[in-house]
Amino acid sequence: MSDQSLDLAPEIEAALPFLSGLDSHLRSQFSEQGTVQPVEAGQFIFMENDPVGAFGFVVSGSARVYKLSETG
Repeated sequence: MSDQSLDLAPEIEAALPFLSGLDSHLRSQFSEQGTVQPVEAGQFIFMENDPVGAFGFVVSGSARVYKLSETG
């Protein structure tokens, strides 16, 4: 799995409509600093208590969030 540089392609803007409301400076920062990281079905994206290194968006597909109780 390799990160790809993020360009604000029409399909990304369509999946993330808030991008169209950003001013040009923020759009530029988002494009320069963002990456696209493909994730395979069933792969964990992060686990509880993992350090936060990025803020993720689902561009295509879906993600499930699980939280187990203390007793499982």
